[in-house]
Amino acid sequence: MVFRITIYSSSIKSFIFLDKIMTASGLRDIASAGGNVIVDARQYSASDLRYIAEAGKKKEAKLSIKNAKELSTSDCRYIASENPGNVEFDFSE
Repeated sequence: MVFRITIYSSSIKSFIFLDKIMTASGLRDIASAGGNVIVDARQYSASDLRYIAEAGKKKEAKLSIKNAKELSTSDCRYIASENPGNVEFDFSE
């Protein structure tokens, strides 16, 4: 598990938030168990996304990829081919 630290400061208080970012391996485990997964394309490689999609194929788990504009057309095609009909690409963000 990877941790990202975000620090917000003001004249009154300081807040520290730890955002847990799941590893690609952890997401593959979730998908292979049938869990639907939503990820940000900026946080994972195209290969990772492909393996996550493939892991969910047997149980028809869905993979939603936000910020998909970060991926090439070829990457999107390969990722989608790993789990046809169950991969969603969000190009709006």
